[in-house]
Amino acid sequence: MLSYYPQLKRHTIAAFLEKRRRWYWGSSPWTWNFFLCFSWVIEGDVKACFDEISHKVILGVLREKVMDNKFLDLITLFLKSGVMVGEQLVPTVKGVPQGGIISPLLANAVLNRLDWFLHEQGKYGKDCTKAGRSGKPNVRFVRYADDWCVFITRANKHYAETPREKIRQLLKDTSGLELSVEKTRITHVRDGFDFLGFHLKKGVGRSGKLVPKIKVAQKSISNIRLRLNEAARYRASQEDIDTRVTRVSSVIRGWSHYFKIAHNFSAVASTLDHFAHWVMVKAISRKNDISTGKVHRKFFHNGRIGVTAKKTLVRFSDIKMSINFKGPMAYEPGNAKMPLDFYARCVIIGRHNAWSVKENLLLL
Repeated sequence: MLSYYPQLKRHTIAAFLEKRRRWYWGSSPWTWNFFLCFSWVIEGDVKACFDEISHKVILGVLREKVMDNKFLDLITLFLKSGVMVGEQLVPTVKGVPQGGIISPLLANAVLNRLDWFLHEQGKYGKDCTKAGRSGKPNVRFVRYADDWCVFITRANKHYAETPREKIRQLLKDTSGLELSVEKTRITHVRDGFDFLGFHLKKGVGRSGKLVPKIKVAQKSISNIRLRLNEAARYRASQEDIDTRVTRVSSVIRGWSHYFKIAHNFSAVASTLDHFAHWVMVKAISRKNDISTGKVHRKFFHNGRIGVTAKKTLVRFSDIKMSINFKGPMAYEPGNAKMPLDFYARCVIIGRHNAWSVKENLLLL
């Protein structure tokens, strides 16, 4: 079982890659053989995790490991600081602000109980081997922040409903959180499921054998189309073209680097290049009140739209598909060889002032 939280130099889909490398063997480190061994997937999502999480639960979890009262008082002030709605300060009685500097870490500390619970549901080592030989079900789990998946093998869909109900009850009893009914589904790996912007499924490869496939999810494609329009067209009329080209290029570059590990990235990139081109053309046309034909004659340089020949729009296809990357290891319950965990760092950080807390929490 692997648990992840947002961290620098870590790709979210590393949760799957690390999972494969630790469980099964394969000729390639990116074979993802765990897909070929598991049949059912519980797609999990905590409903309004950051909005509904209890302050009492957060502080209770921290007190189990942290002895520094000054640090705990600082966390309490953070939780009770309130939020601005318009010009009015609204007190916060529950939840943590999304985008807050330590919100992901606090949520991860609370959901750590879910990690331990699901870790206990699976069989490992010799017990795992015995379960495989006797045909008994087994469970594995991966979580990234409040999104998680439970993988079940040698079982039917009815069996998968039991762990889902246990998880729902655990979250309700220990943290006051609820599962999202719309997003928590039981899916067969051949039908595929969405996770962290990707669509993963088990399908038939060119050799006729079952292979794992990872694609860009349709929702991710729809989202990037909207972001391109927001970055280029839905702007103040006073904003110059140079700024829009820079902004759109940044969006394209970031999105491409994230999704470049998808098997269909090249095809999707080609389609989005055409879309981004015309989004930029229409944005320039509207700003300068000229036709699209004049836009091409004036702003078309070396086959791309741009202000000058050296300042053109970046293409999705400029980023080549690649699956080679390195990142920090995942946290595994019971693994004593891991570096300082969240709680140990909290003790260290609690001895410093508020500004040091801010700087150190960014490094977690």
